[in-house]
Amino acid sequence: MLSMNVEFCERLVATLAHSLWQGLFTGIVFAVVTTLLRSRGPEIRYAIGVICLAVLVVCVPTTFLLNAPQQLHEVKAITSRPSRSQAGASLPSVENRAEMDATPAPIGNGTGLIENTVIETWHVRWQRLASWLSTFYLFGVVIGLTRLGRGIWDCHVLRRATTPMTDLEWLRRVELVRVRIGLRVAPAVFWCRTSLLPTVVGIVRPVILLPVTLTTGLTAEQMEQILCHEMMHVRRLDALINLLVSVAEILLFFHPVVWIISRRIRLERELCCDTVSAYSKDERWRYAQLLVRLAERAYRPSVAANQLSIVSDPSQLRVRIEALLRRPGTRNGFIELRSFVLLTIIVLGLMLFASCSAPSAPRAEDPSAIKAEVSHSDRAISENHHDEIHKITVTTVQSKAVTVTEQYVCQIRSHRHVEIRASAKGNLEAIPIKEGQQVTEGQPLFKVIPIRYQSKLEAENASAKLAQLEFNFTKKQFEDKVVSQNEVLLLEAKLSKATATAKLAAAELDLATVNAPFDGIVGRLSHQQGSLVLEGEALTTLSDNSVMWVYFNVPDARYLEFMADQSHPKENLQFELLLTNGKKFEQVGKFGTIEADFNEETGAIPFRVDFPNPERMLRHGQRGTVLISRALNDAIVIPQRAAFEELNKRYVYMVDKDDVAHRREIVIQNELEDLFVIKQGVSVEEKIILDGNRQVHDGDEVKYEERQSKKAIAN
Repeated sequence: MLSMNVEFCERLVATLAHSLWQGLFTGIVFAVVTTLLRSRGPEIRYAIGVICLAVLVVCVPTTFLLNAPQQLHEVKAITSRPSRSQAGASLPSVENRAEMDATPAPIGNGTGLIENTVIETWHVRWQRLASWLSTFYLFGVVIGLTRLGRGIWDCHVLRRATTPMTDLEWLRRVELVRVRIGLRVAPAVFWCRTSLLPTVVGIVRPVILLPVTLTTGLTAEQMEQILCHEMMHVRRLDALINLLVSVAEILLFFHPVVWIISRRIRLERELCCDTVSAYSKDERWRYAQLLVRLAERAYRPSVAANQLSIVSDPSQLRVRIEALLRRPGTRNGFIELRSFVLLTIIVLGLMLFASCSAPSAPRAEDPSAIKAEVSHSDRAISENHHDEIHKITVTTVQSKAVTVTEQYVCQIRSHRHVEIRASAKGNLEAIPIKEGQQVTEGQPLFKVIPIRYQSKLEAENASAKLAQLEFNFTKKQFEDKVVSQNEVLLLEAKLSKATATAKLAAAELDLATVNAPFDGIVGRLSHQQGSLVLEGEALTTLSDNSVMWVYFNVPDARYLEFMADQSHPKENLQFELLLTNGKKFEQVGKFGTIEADFNEETGAIPFRVDFPNPERMLRHGQRGTVLISRALNDAIVIPQRAAFEELNKRYVYMVDKDDVAHRREIVIQNELEDLFVIKQGVSVEEKIILDGNRQVHDGDEVKYEERQSKKAIAN
């Protein structure tokens, strides 16, 4: 045991003992207030929880200081005071101590001596107990600080395994969310290779870490909701509050009220961010689906005080979803109130038991009563076990044709999208087109004022005409043998040069007018009438939306599966496009191509699917979700409730011909709405436990009710 000051240990144990009733009183107040305010916003309940926890933390040093050493000295003086039988005797002098030691002690009245001995013995035991309790408490605090330091170090390691976000589209989305929530400065956003969920790390300079896997499978709206949730943590300084809550849990780790309040604080913190991330009813519904999808992807528990994740505690996921959907069944306040009432009864009962207990020998129990009680308990357990066995339902594994659908976030591009640039320098005349107008091939779009080019053309035409007259006159003189042939050839070359220069001037005049290269839709006009434009300067864009190219990123593993499936022509893929309003695009897509290189940051490769767009509904730059559906014939399927998960592996219980249950690992190929498509682990016609798999163990003999496969899959 650690060597510590006895007085310090006594004061510390007394402080911790007082913290029990202080925490109990604070917890009851917290439960009552949060129950009364359960219909209000989570911000109020969050603030109340933080205040209650801060009061508990402040009470610890305050009680320690108020428990002054003078009180302990008074207790020691009382325990060392002589009894009534010795009160009249005077203390021996130094000279008479040897004589008194040689004189035999009287045996008459020894009550005072016995009382003093008992009190002193009790005090020694109390000091020893206080030393042990103080040692155990300090060990618990050291363990908590170690876990806190380990969590902070894990955040540092997580921060190092990141790459900065450089995509302009993502950065623009971050800026939009920042303006929406009123954050003064946008936090840095990084792609993290090791994180499985979106996370906020840091207190002084918080950063947002996004898993690279989020680039696939989520819509643009869902990504904005994730960014909004994490940036709300930054705006509310939740990382700092979370650190203070962790310190409170370390100082009062033995108190259940502290853990109840801290758990409620974390729940209300997430609810505060959820309410900002989803406004309308449709947004709340889609956001609830997003939380479920993120929880299904992965969950890594964190002990770090400055790491906040959108799915920080999967056990609270149901409460958050109920709060988003505004269901009346959420009754957390009542549950916590009942918990505190039960805790109060237990603590008061222990105090009453301790005050009424005496150091007498324990009373012997009646053996017949004990035997009767054990027999009654055995019968009750046997009956309950018999009832539970009859709740087990078994079904037979079957195969069926299913359609598996995969979702990928996509970018929609026109199959022809070009910039319209000025071919000549000059001032623009009146622009005959408007933004968003449908134009045809060859239709004039822009025209530079042609005065200079028209004058140049007229001058060059005049020079060419003069050269033609000179050539004709010289040629006639050559026929009359007045001039030599060389002069004719010289004027012929001069004529050719003048003609070419005139054609060049005509071409420059034609370049003053910019025509549409193909049928398409005009984009934003960057210049207006009278603007001076330079040669090659961008004027607008033109998009041919008759066919749209849809790009989406496919992970490496799925790419390899797709390439392997190309050898099986019987598996026909169907490509559909889900728009941001939740509706499907009418046309069906056709697989286009796969790009040449993988993205080094995300580890994915872009695919392209072509969608016809006869109604010109889709526009360049839109976003959506590609749905890739494929039919699986004779796929082995089981209901999802028949499987259970342990250590990131899924299992089912098989029932053999002797009605003995055996646990077996399964590998899931695809997940449907309520079914699992099994890749390996079970076979057709094998029996599996459908309901009640938590009631049996490997090797148990079970009694069950069998349900037909069609009904089991349908339900």
